[in-house]
Amino acid sequence: MRFHIALLAVSLPLTPVALARDAAHPADHTAAHLASREVCHVERTGEPGGPSADICARIAARWRALMSVSAPPGIITLHERIGFDGSAQPAGWTLEWPLSDLRTRGVARRSDGLPSYAAAMLIPHEAGHEMFITFASDFPHIDSVQYGSPAPDWLDEAVAVWMEPDSGIARRVHSIAGTLPDIARLTTMGNPASESMRDTSLGGHRMNVMERTVTPPCAPCKWLPDSLRGRYRVIDVGLDARGHPDTLVWYSVRSPAKNETLEEREFYALSYSLLAFIRARGGPAAISELLQRYRMNPAARTDVFANLPGLPKTVAAFEAAWRASLR
Repeated sequence: MRFHIALLAVSLPLTPVALARDAAHPADHTAAHLASREVCHVERTGEPGGPSADICARIAARWRALMSVSAPPGIITLHERIGFDGSAQPAGWTLEWPLSDLRTRGVARRSDGLPSYAAAMLIPHEAGHEMFITFASDFPHIDSVQYGSPAPDWLDEAVAVWMEPDSGIARRVHSIAGTLPDIARLTTMGNPASESMRDTSLGGHRMNVMERTVTPPCAPCKWLPDSLRGRYRVIDVGLDARGHPDTLVWYSVRSPAKNETLEEREFYALSYSLLAFIRARGGPAAISELLQRYRMNPAARTDVFANLPGLPKTVAAFEAAWRASLR
């Protein structure tokens, strides 16, 4: 299960920053113009369209680069409800993005009113989830509590990260250079964002955290204030003291996940790196074979990595080659 909740900003002691929202924002005319309208869509042919077609063009191109087939059809729209939502069916996928995101102050934005960071990173990532769930709709369901599709959680997250721009991916994988991840632990564990239940108390705001996303510091990110470019961006999603859905966005000078295993702490980056390694070394044939093995049996296991086209014959040799690629 993924949580689709608006990112509400608060001022926190680790970094006293608030991302204010204001209904009187100068870009309101853009929000009103886009209300009840689509952002973009992907046709059944894989062709993009819509007012902000460049967003769907990028995710459709990224999908084809990974899968070597046209992206599944779908649409991204704006809506007035709190938070973003989505659905994925065999016939197509949808991603609904909150109009409130257009009213976030103090951020760089595009001519269509969308914050640049959301258009480049967040929307493609979430669209990637919906696209892959649609693609994997014929996988047998063996676990009712999986994070997204019936496929193992590492693959769900790897595909979503794949949809991000190269600059964002580079920031993610920088922190795993030279590491020695355990392939069995990474590919058989559930997504730590949905499995781990933490309690946080920041600035007097207490909540049970069920999902945590950590983005490494980004020195060249011009859309962030100078004071935040060297800090970790943390999004905590969970329940407040009254049991209501809640989201905190905060910044820290150090990673808040230092006590977790490497695989938990770097789940997003490592999952992406594993998928990218398979695509780089084995090409479309290796990706196709991997997906077919999971389509036959989506259980989280390591034998799917043995003897993929263009890759080592044993799991041990595969793991060694993947680790070497991280150097």
